[in-house]
Amino acid sequence: PPAVRRSPPEPASSASPRTSLRQQVIMAQFAMEASMSQACREDPLTSSFASNPVWWAVASVLFALVGYVLAGPTPCSEVDACETMHRSFPSQFNACAAMGLTFIWLYEVINLVSTYRGVSETKALVPDIRSRCLPSLLLTVMFTVLVAQHATFAGSSSAWYASARIGGAAPGGAGAWPLYTITYVEWLCIVPLLLTAAGHCAIHRPLKELARPIVVTNFYIVLSWMAMLTSNEVVRWSLVAVSFAMYFHASWDMFCWVADYYRTAAPDLPSRNLRPCLSIGLVLLFAVYGVVFISALLGAMSTWVERMSFLFLDVGSKLAMGASF
Repeated sequence: PPAVRRSPPEPASSASPRTSLRQQVIMAQFAMEASMSQACREDPLTSSFASNPVWWAVASVLFALVGYVLAGPTPCSEVDACETMHRSFPSQFNACAAMGLTFIWLYEVINLVSTYRGVSETKALVPDIRSRCLPSLLLTVMFTVLVAQHATFAGSSSAWYASARIGGAAPGGAGAWPLYTITYVEWLCIVPLLLTAAGHCAIHRPLKELARPIVVTNFYIVLSWMAMLTSNEVVRWSLVAVSFAMYFHASWDMFCWVADYYRTAAPDLPSRNLRPCLSIGLVLLFAVYGVVFISALLGAMSTWVERMSFLFLDVGSKLAMGASF
């Protein structure tokens, strides 16, 4: 018998227009995600450095160690004039700060545990449910570092955590005065957390966008510490110029976060216009830090006023960040 000719299957376009459109959208999403994943695999910097906070920490620690070796600081406790000035500063402000921050730290720990327990049963259903715990975790680490710093200020009579500044514009005509290195270490630990909270938790920027401003900020913190210690005027102001250039570079990246956020955020997103205020506020806050730094470097601000200014700025910024979440 003659062969029976079978008609070919009908194309997908014969399906309902609504089903076809839905399938096309899903396929487009899969194709976009696949291309993005492929691009990340092909870019070793994005996959191994920019998206991995461990490498940020490694780069910051290595740069800090190199800066420490190059600066060769003398401990304040080994210089009589520096130790004498340090002992003349009252420590009750730091003791009060440590006590108050301890209660806030306990609150953040309880909040972190309760948040984690509350979402532990549903995190399998919602893949990114862990991000709800991230702000509490960041705040807990921040207040842990702050409590440790101010407890050290309040509980140690010797200035082993400070370096001696010799030369330059000495306040009051002193031959040597303390530069509290522990404050710069605190910044190296906490500033990346602040930027992560503002950029990743608040406006949902991917980690690879956070890498450059975080590492650059930590680098100029180290350079500003070195500028305080060097006695060579040319080297000092060269380090200051580089530090401020890096500040403006990191600030530009943070403004780019905000611009990208407004391009992608849904119009009905809760607190849509308040979320970027954290990033913009950090840029302005770091500018205030820069004013205090320059005033202390020029000798227009005493070491005690500098120390109290950093205390109020440090505590106030963390309290404001905690209130935001």
